[in-house]
Amino acid sequence: MFCLQAQRALLMLHSFYKPSYMPATVALTIVITIIISVCLVLIWSHNKSGKKNASIFKKFMQLANEHRLAVSFTETLKNVIFGIDPQQEKLIILELSGIAAASTTIIDLRALKNCSKQKIHLHIPPDKKENRPEKHLEKIVLSFEFTGDRPPIELIFYEYRYNSLFQMHELEQKADYWSLLISQRMYA
Repeated sequence: MFCLQAQRALLMLHSFYKPSYMPATVALTIVITIIISVCLVLIWSHNKSGKKNASIFKKFMQLANEHRLAVSFTETLKNVIFGIDPQQEKLIILELSGIAAASTTIIDLRALKNCSKQKIHLHIPPDKKENRPEKHLEKIVLSFEFTGDRPPIELIFYEYRYNSLFQMHELEQKADYWSLLISQRMYA
């Protein structure tokens, strides 16, 4: 009796899993495995970059504390984090230039003559078909001009080599926001 039931069960399984269905189920299993693997890699990568950003922000806040700055407005770009202490009217910039290398710049907003957003273009020579040169946006920067002999400083928000064209509008808006914020602090 048991053998008869086992035979029926095997026949039923065999009819459900016919050889023609096997390649489809194997392909489906492979596709699902690949999708899950890609999702796990993306989640891992996101978590890793989140931890990196948290450690950079922690280092930035430690530097601000060392200079006795109470930073209330901050911004993080690709390799720069910066913020303003509205009470002391100072801007602190932490620029990362390698794995462990970083440079810090502190700008006294009272010593600024001008803070403006600038679009810097590359001029590409004309090809044989056109007579006029082509303009290509190289970068969007905040330019800080100082009273006295201190040379100007540029804070890069967008650079075509490192940022996507799709990021340009958002980064330009951030540059406008920071230009307005710093200009208000300069003339307050």
